[in-house]
Amino acid sequence: MMYLGFVMIGLGVIFAIVGLLQRGKMNKILAAPFKKTGEIASNPQAGDAKGMISCEGAIQTQQPIMAPCSNSQCVYYELKVEKQVEESKMTDRGLQTSRTWKNVSEQKQGSFFQVNDGSGPIGVDARESIDADLKQSYSGAPPGGAGLGILANVITGAIFGGNERIMQYRATERIIPAQGNLFVMGKLAGGQITKSDGMMGKITLSTKGRTGLVGSVKTMMIIFFVLGGLIGVGGIPVAILGDAPKDTSCKPPFTDDVKECTGAMKTAKEEFDWKVTKAGQYAVNFKQPKDAKVNSWPTIVVETEDGFPMNNPFNLGISDQVIKVDVPKGKYKIRIYGVDGSKLEGGFRYIFEIKLVKAGAGKPPQGTKSGDDDDDKPSKKKGGDDDDDKPAKKKKKAADEDDK
Repeated sequence: MMYLGFVMIGLGVIFAIVGLLQRGKMNKILAAPFKKTGEIASNPQAGDAKGMISCEGAIQTQQPIMAPCSNSQCVYYELKVEKQVEESKMTDRGLQTSRTWKNVSEQKQGSFFQVNDGSGPIGVDARESIDADLKQSYSGAPPGGAGLGILANVITGAIFGGNERIMQYRATERIIPAQGNLFVMGKLAGGQITKSDGMMGKITLSTKGRTGLVGSVKTMMIIFFVLGGLIGVGGIPVAILGDAPKDTSCKPPFTDDVKECTGAMKTAKEEFDWKVTKAGQYAVNFKQPKDAKVNSWPTIVVETEDGFPMNNPFNLGISDQVIKVDVPKGKYKIRIYGVDGSKLEGGFRYIFEIKLVKAGAGKPPQGTKSGDDDDDKPSKKKGGDDDDDKPAKKKKKAADEDDK
């Protein structure tokens, strides 16, 4: 929940920034002088100190552009082509197949045209850096047959390569029609309106008109500010009071008992350092999640620092394995051998656990001297068994006296 709060705060900040950008756009529209097209054409100084100017009028063009999918006459179009790709990946859950849409190509093309409100035309250069509300003129499979159809020659070189299985294509086309009224805002230069200065400079075009565009931008500004405030402020208590997500990943070196932790075996061997401070019998458990379908065939080997095995190294499990091992205090290596996980996407996921089953001295490593050997030697006590024989000797002496 804590991280959810941080996400909410981040989204709130993003929405607030977008709201600020919308407010800045609205202020620019309102600040740019709004004049007749004829006045702008006849007066090179009609703009403000930065040359910004705006006007509104009917579109006039002698050479309209033909939109590639709809064949609509327009002064500007944007074309986006996507492909649906099927991808298959082998995981420990088996063969996983997914379909996603990927971008193939994006094209933008504008033109030079004029707008005229009846007072005279003014030229508009809309060939680059456009900020416009566009009309969707086409959406669906590219026209002209299977695959890319008539778009094949337009985007050659952007679609081939790789081992992806392409299921289908789709094209989305948006335009500014060559007819109707258009609001234009930009920099007056060379007797025409073009994009404003700077790397981020653009020319603003809208079929909504000046009033409609200002109202639309203002509405978006309010929406983003409200969303930013509600989501961002709401995320603060969630971030402060929410619990941090539990990290269950395995983090060796381990000491004594280890609660269930998770990881992924991406090679043919996984290795952990293990320190035992409480001697006794331990159960070492290695298993795969319930949704795993491909078996890792794990083998667990516990070794001393010198490489002596503490358990039968020939144990073998299908997807789960557990061994019990008696160990004294010391440092050990736990090695898990299995199928090479590098051939699977993400490897073999596993759940690992160590439990103390029975406390005790533990079995010493192979090839080492045990302190318990001393227990097998006969003890030397003063008196020893001679003391135990004394009562028997007394009874025998008493019996002999009775016989007399």
